[in-house]
Amino acid sequence: MPELRVPVRPDNAFEAYFRRLIRDSLVRSAEAEYDFHRRSGHGLRARRAAHVVTRAQALRQEPPTAGLPRFGPGLLVATGIAWIACGVVLAWVAVMFGVRSWVTGAADLALIVLTFAWFVVAWGSDIRLR
Repeated sequence: MPELRVPVRPDNAFEAYFRRLIRDSLVRSAEAEYDFHRRSGHGLRARRAAHVVTRAQALRQEPPTAGLPRFGPGLLVATGIAWIACGVVLAWVAVMFGVRSWVTGAADLALIVLTFAWFVVAWGSDIRLR
């Protein structure tokens, strides 16, 4: 069963409602699967489905943000500035060394890594990106 890791933003009532709706639908789906297998006489499948029901009910109880990284807005800004600086360096390296140089490839790889880092920081940040 997939684990829901949705950041909690209590300022939006729709998100809380949608999160609760998803959790409840997972529990109902797991319970329906358990009932189907139990009525069909499939003992092993029913036992596995009962385990899934237990995990889904535990998911309903505990908050889904346990273990999520939380980053402040300063790290998001710093990552954005580093990304822009890396883009400028990439453009300079491409002009100075050419497009097919290993230096340009390294700068391009650094820009890709910083792009991934920015998305990770933005995902774990407390602020909203609009």
